[in-house]
Amino acid sequence: TLRASLNTESEFEQIVFSSDGSRVIVPEGTSRHQVFLTSDLSPDGTYGPNSQVAVAAAVRADGMVAAGMTEGRNIYLYKPGSRALYRTYELGTRFPNELRPGGLAFGSERLYAVTGNSYGHKQFRLHVIVPRDPSTVGVEVARESVKYGTRVTATLSLDTASANRHVVLYGTVPGTGQREKVAARDVGPEGATFTFTARKNWRLDAVYAGDEVTDAATGSTSLKVAATAEARVLNAVRQSYGRAYLHAGDTAMILAEVKASAPCARFRIEVEKMGRFRKVDQTRCLALGSTGRIKLGLRSRRGTGYYTLRVAAFVPEGRYNTFGSSRWQEIQFCARAIPCDPGGRATARPRLP
Repeated sequence: TLRASLNTESEFEQIVFSSDGSRVIVPEGTSRHQVFLTSDLSPDGTYGPNSQVAVAAAVRADGMVAAGMTEGRNIYLYKPGSRALYRTYELGTRFPNELRPGGLAFGSERLYAVTGNSYGHKQFRLHVIVPRDPSTVGVEVARESVKYGTRVTATLSLDTASANRHVVLYGTVPGTGQREKVAARDVGPEGATFTFTARKNWRLDAVYAGDEVTDAATGSTSLKVAATAEARVLNAVRQSYGRAYLHAGDTAMILAEVKASAPCARFRIEVEKMGRFRKVDQTRCLALGSTGRIKLGLRSRRGTGYYTLRVAAFVPEGRYNTFGSSRWQEIQFCARAIPCDPGGRATARPRLP
């Protein structure tokens, strides 16, 4: 008969043997779960963090170890044969969720935890925990900023040993709660790719539901979608190098075709003075409707020759789209007695506030 003794500096109410009987685990009521060899009770490391009070331990038949604490994340799990932390569960630190001394036990798969208090009205609660393997799901897009209507390729990844590999991708407009289902795929070890048309600013969430043996998981990324616009004069006398020519006193009819999920767009008007264009006006945000078109009429001062302005349509920065604009459409009004000069130049897209 082998006999050994051990002196400890604190009281304890439980000892638990490892599944093979080679070690004993002692939640001493101090900072950690001490482990000793059963052969001679020599120390053999610890389980759990060193900043909490150890009150319970349990060992599953396959060797999984549960170390219970009264504070923080109450239960710490370790895979068979490993001292590396596998995962944690938080029951709470206040009644009725404070883990009781000796309050952990394993069934064939599930872990049972007893919480409560022993003062006054004795009330206890049984928690049933199914230890699941963690999983990781991710979503990536080739470009995080694109123009409206661009075909975007997304790649889903899933790290799990489970047979369930179904992932659903949702798109949510930030700040609105508007969520749409983008795609659903079974994701193999090499991942899964698909394409969709970008129309809105989205937070893309890849959602994996998990199963009986694997935890659920969510992975996210962002996609910014810029609005696009084109503006042109419908009734120009002539067009040349990005400039439309009309006679003084005429009304320039400007049509903008906007591609955006935003509800409205604006026109900005600038007038040329001493060789420089200066802002003179900006319309209210005009509703795009189902056609995506907005119109503007600009009447020149009668009798003024070579009066030049420029107009751009733009979608302001917003929840649904990032800023996007048309090129400047220059308009020159010519006195009827003086021929319109067809000179001019193509202009870049404006930088609008």
